[in-house]
Amino acid sequence: MRVDVGAQRAIGVGATHERLEVVDHPRREPRAQLLALARAPRERCDEPPVLVIGCAVSAAALTGLGLAHGSQGLVVLWSCLLSAGVGFAFAAMPNLIVEAVGEHETGEATGVNTIMRNIGASLGSQVGASIIAAHAVAGGLPSNEGFALAFLVGAGGAAGAGLCALAIPRRRTPVAVPARLDPVDAALEGRR
Repeated sequence: MRVDVGAQRAIGVGATHERLEVVDHPRREPRAQLLALARAPRERCDEPPVLVIGCAVSAAALTGLGLAHGSQGLVVLWSCLLSAGVGFAFAAMPNLIVEAVGEHETGEATGVNTIMRNIGASLGSQVGASIIAAHAVAGGLPSNEGFALAFLVGAGGAAGAGLCALAIPRRRTPVAVPARLDPVDAALEGRR
């Protein structure tokens, strides 16, 4: 989605001022499907690798958005990959938090996680908006360079988060997937 402004092009609207192209952001559907996919490695390994994978995929997708966004197909591709990366990272976080605190602090810790995610989203949005506004072209329209730089700064943030995730200590015991008892066995187990 672009606007022609002389030689400048900006993401957001169609190829001419008369035509508005809107690409429906495909964020929610792939993320929900990929959350299920993210559970598979979590059942076999610790959470930090899943978080690192999510950060790496997010950084790669944001880099792609910053460097290669010349068509709607590319924007959709990078957006889907970004959703996958965020889905993997968000799927890993609750378990990392619960494992890091005592049982009596779980509610507080997950609440702080939610608050920090909201602060991070707000801060990131403002940084991106500031970068885009600082690179406006004549008439106040955003430039392609502003969007590209904002995406690349976001990619740097995701890469930094991935490096921080590498410092998270790993569990020493393998993850055991609990066996499912049938209801009768579970009732008998409770009486013993």
